Amino acid sequence: MKTIEDFLARALAIGAEAAASYQLLAEQMQVHNHRDAAGVFRGLARMEIGRHDELLERAAGRVLPAVMPWDCQWLDSAGRDPLPLDWARRPMTAHHALRVALANEERSRRFFEQCAGSPACSDEVRRMARKFADEEDGHIARLERVLGQAARSIAGAAQGRAASG
Repeated sequence: MKTIEDFLARALAIGAEAAASYQLLAEQMQVHNHRDAAGVFRGLARMEIGRHDELLERAAGRVLPAVMPWDCQWLDSAGRDPLPLDWARRPMTAHHALRVALANEERSRRFFEQCAGSPACSDEVRRMARKFADEEDGHIARLERVLGQAARSIAGAAQGRAASG
């Protein structure tokens, strides 16, 4: 991924899939009365849409190669299986959904860090990739915070049941 056009095309494909997945998860969590998790996923979807809009502005006037989300084979060189859009349609608990989202954000961060550190990429690609890796750090921190709060809440509820039982 040496050119800005290739980077923009891949980042747009990744972001579009992430935004759609987070929106689906928000809807699924809302249906199952997990309002807090739904709010987290709506927020992540908004962030992805914001990045997508920024990328579209940067891509204006450029000819981008056609890249579909499944062409990204997924982001890092570890060869993991992709998590396609339909992963967000599977029934899952709020905790599981948050763990899957965390894994995907970590994967995205690795992708952007690889681009930011690659001497094969242009300076423009490396700068943009560094910015996006930093944004992924924020998404990861948010998900880790929510998961920590959920774990403390579950532990507190379990202690309360044990004390009353």
